[in-house]
Amino acid sequence: MEKITVLLVEDEQTLAMIIKDTLEGQNFIIHTAADGEEGLRKFFDLRPDVLVADVMMPRMDGFEMVRRIRQTDKQTPVLFLTARSTINDVVEGFELGANDYLKKPFGMQELIIRIKALVGKAFSFTEEKPKETTVFEIGDYRFNSVTQRLAFAGSTPTSPNADTEVVVLVKYSGFYIILYSWSFIFQNELNRILFLFQKHRNCPL
Repeated sequence: MEKITVLLVEDEQTLAMIIKDTLEGQNFIIHTAADGEEGLRKFFDLRPDVLVADVMMPRMDGFEMVRRIRQTDKQTPVLFLTARSTINDVVEGFELGANDYLKKPFGMQELIIRIKALVGKAFSFTEEKPKETTVFEIGDYRFNSVTQRLAFAGSTPTSPNADTEVVVLVKYSGFYIILYSWSFIFQNELNRILFLFQKHRNCPL
């Protein structure tokens, strides 16, 4: 999975370093800025996946920084970190274009899950699709369903021709039986194949 790039704009250096170290330990890429002006410059230089910003900062506060960003960028998720939690502050932050609001003090796990949620990765689990079986083995026989070739005991695979019919794969209780219409296999070896199948399953067909 691609790493999430975060721009953290926080004037409390100790808190900024704690957040940075924690998130980097969780496979995030973290850039920091100490005030709104530096954060504004770095935002347009870095184009992060998420902006995490304090509100009360020197030189330019978080609200003003986000207001300027939203003049040209209305897509990048913004999360405010602040001790200011009155309803008016929260409303102002959202009206400026914030996507989420986290009150200080906060838990690091909560911050991590909120950041992931903002980029749509909080609950994304990649499920590997099972590989489709294309080669089947029963006893000494090896059949490739893609090339339609059948080999016996390591011999050169035999190609089907105009006189042969279609290969039939019969799946029974988790096993595949190869029923090939070539006469020498069908007549002489089918019983052996079925015997091998029965032996593996240890049950009657």
